[in-house]
Amino acid sequence: MNEFLISQWRQTVKPHDEVYFLGDFTLTRRKDLIDAILNRLTGRIKLVSGNHDSGLLKYYGRGQIHNFAQCSLEILSDLYRLKYNKNVYLLCHYPVLNWGFEDFMLHGHCHGKKQFLISHSVDVGWDCHKKPISIDEITQFLVDRDGPIGDRRNRKIIQ
Repeated sequence: MNEFLISQWRQTVKPHDEVYFLGDFTLTRRKDLIDAILNRLTGRIKLVSGNHDSGLLKYYGRGQIHNFAQCSLEILSDLYRLKYNKNVYLLCHYPVLNWGFEDFMLHGHCHGKKQFLISHSVDVGWDCHKKPISIDEITQFLVDRDGPIGDRRNRKIIQ
């Protein structure tokens, strides 16, 4: 399984790409295995940690950039606000049902299982797409599915 994931990653992520990974990067707590994976990846990885990232947090902590063979790793806060092309995205491993002034809510954790959906939010986990996807693709998907951003107070549940 690791080989497939690494192959898809390397086909998609270029050396200077910035990748926001929304948790559960690895299930292992062994530093040698974590390093072996990171040494084969590309890009600048920004991790919003998930419930299975205790090994990464133990060895690398938050707020520093760690360099590997072809990538770097920075562990961000559990809730991270990303500004991109005049939009604001709330990034979290877990889905957030009620968020503030951000335009979009991106999360992982649900493994593509549709339990509930709030407009302008989406599970961007690996299980949903089988490869890293660009923020432009995500934004277009959300606008196509839910319409323009409009009044944030009128977010609705999607069945």
